[in-house]
Amino acid sequence: MKDQLNKYQGIKDAAQKEVDGLNDKLANVNTITISDVEAYKKAFNDWYTGSKRGENWTEEDKNFLNDFMNSNTYKGNAADKNITVDINHLTADQIKELSLFSADLLNQVRNQLGLPKVIVTEGSLKLAKDVTDNYVSDNWDKFDHDVDGISRAAEENGLLSGGNFYEDAIFSSDFSEASTMDDLKSILYTGIVTMIGGSGDEMLHAAGLLGVDFGDDISTGKEQYFSAGTSMFPIKEDQMWITKMGHFFNVSKDYIRDSAKFSTTEVPGTSTEDLVTQLNTTKAKLASATDALNKAKDADTQAQQILAKNKAELITAQDNLTKAQNVPVQAATAQKVLTDAQNKLATDTKINEDAQAKKEAALGDEAAKQKVLDQANANLATAQKALTDAQAKQKAAENNLSAEKVKLASLQQVANEKTQDVKTAQVALDDAKNKLAALENAPLLVKAAEDKLAAAQKVLDPVENVLVSEKAKLSALKQDLADAQADVTAAQKNYDEKLAIQTKAQTDLDNAKKVLQAIYDREALEAQIAAQEKAREEAEKKAAEEKAQAEKNGYHVDGNKVVDENGNQVSNWTVKNGQIIDNKGKVVSGLTINKAGAVVNKTGQQINSKNVVDNLQANKRTQAPVVQSKVAGKTYVSTVVVPEKAKANALPQTGEKESKTTLVGAILVGLGSLVGLFGLGRKKEY
Repeated sequence: MKDQLNKYQGIKDAAQKEVDGLNDKLANVNTITISDVEAYKKAFNDWYTGSKRGENWTEEDKNFLNDFMNSNTYKGNAADKNITVDINHLTADQIKELSLFSADLLNQVRNQLGLPKVIVTEGSLKLAKDVTDNYVSDNWDKFDHDVDGISRAAEENGLLSGGNFYEDAIFSSDFSEASTMDDLKSILYTGIVTMIGGSGDEMLHAAGLLGVDFGDDISTGKEQYFSAGTSMFPIKEDQMWITKMGHFFNVSKDYIRDSAKFSTTEVPGTSTEDLVTQLNTTKAKLASATDALNKAKDADTQAQQILAKNKAELITAQDNLTKAQNVPVQAATAQKVLTDAQNKLATDTKINEDAQAKKEAALGDEAAKQKVLDQANANLATAQKALTDAQAKQKAAENNLSAEKVKLASLQQVANEKTQDVKTAQVALDDAKNKLAALENAPLLVKAAEDKLAAAQKVLDPVENVLVSEKAKLSALKQDLADAQADVTAAQKNYDEKLAIQTKAQTDLDNAKKVLQAIYDREALEAQIAAQEKAREEAEKKAAEEKAQAEKNGYHVDGNKVVDENGNQVSNWTVKNGQIIDNKGKVVSGLTINKAGAVVNKTGQQINSKNVVDNLQANKRTQAPVVQSKVAGKTYVSTVVVPEKAKANALPQTGEKESKTTLVGAILVGLGSLVGLFGLGRKKEY
């Protein structure tokens, strides 16, 4: 009996331990929560869709995103804090761990928004390794993307190259170059939260991470292959702080050019969703074990009560028997007492045995139920594994089908080219046949030409006779011409004399007109001076109005500073000799200063915080504007970077997506304060 209770207690304790362990894991898991999904979708669409980005943006949208960023913070992990890593040379396992960590965070957001998940694959992990290695080998030290390094890695991995169609980046400042796994996870967590929840141009980052093509509604987000990595700027002499980078890579299926170089085999990992599923299953198992244990305890309690009662009655019977045995046997009364006591003992013994049997039966029934439950749980686990295997096979089949479609398209292109080659060869063959036929007919053609020449000569002979006669006529006509020219010379002399008289009369008339015109000109000059004075006054008034309007409408000059429409200084731009200069001393291309002090593009349109990305996108530049602002009590420096577009025959990307690339993207560069603040950077176009 006790062994049965111990068995049930052990099952219950094991289930409780498993539940406690899963609860501990979930308590330390980093999460990103959107308090109001519909409000987030509205904020995203208000900025990202429409004829101009941000035209529908509201204060309500900004406030919601500020609350989102403030409510999601990183949870440090004691174990990760004890793992020291080389940020520029992560191992394959470390890149895998950071990628799965970041993918879980991103999928939490995607699940809440009803979007497809990102998938970590062998190919995406290799891309992260190759790109971050290029950042290190290129000694990258700019708050921008190493587009050449990204493009090289893309080509090596069978992806669309020629620009940055894949990367979002975060920049973090620190005093020490030493890093732990916890440090890197903190950088990546902050990057995702700031990209998903940042205001304005950060929606370009959000679009890239959520798989939304340029200008599309958030509901169109698509499945992508994903990975993450890290790197660090080269350390320079007397440098006050270290700049560390976190890299996110999103690869859409239609960017794969050679499936043999980019593996889509999924890398397994335990997500937060998996832990929740395990916890719910284990809680059900714990509830079943607790119920079985309670029933066993109830049965044991009832049996113990019956046993105690029977023992008490047995003791009473034994006492009566002892008393009876001490009385002489010949007494009839004593004999009767003895007989009754013996009968009572037999009856009580039987009752006790029945109670024990019922107790064992109750425990046996619970054991059978537990066995059935255990078998059901085992069957459930087997079915779950079969479902997972089937889903994996289906996924592999879909990937193979996608790869075969790419191969089919390539083979069809080759077939079309070969068909054209055959047509070209046929034309050449026909031309050769025609030339051969012409050569075979050459003798006949020569004979025909000789006949034509003889006929022509026959016609030419009488013509030559006519030519001699006509030459004689020409000589006579030449003499007539000489006589006529002499007559013309005499007439010309007479004309010249008459012309001299007319010219003098015209000169006298012109002089008279000049005197009269001088009088008119003086009156007109006085009127012109008055009009110019009035125009000057109006121009000064208009200039003052245009300057005020320029200060209101967007970027404008204040002394040697560049200021936006909200009065915020663009800290890395100055004005020198009528030109905008960045903090590296280079002229910012594509932008000029008009007479009202407004910063305008090549078409004369004034730029502002909303359209600065569009204007910089079409021009090579040294450095984009940096405008200081406050977010959640921390100072962030936001730099908008618009990378190169994909070529005409290239598919677009997140944000970098004038067509489908995800994208144009924007980059938030965090120079940080001296306490290690965060900033961002983005792809697709950036």
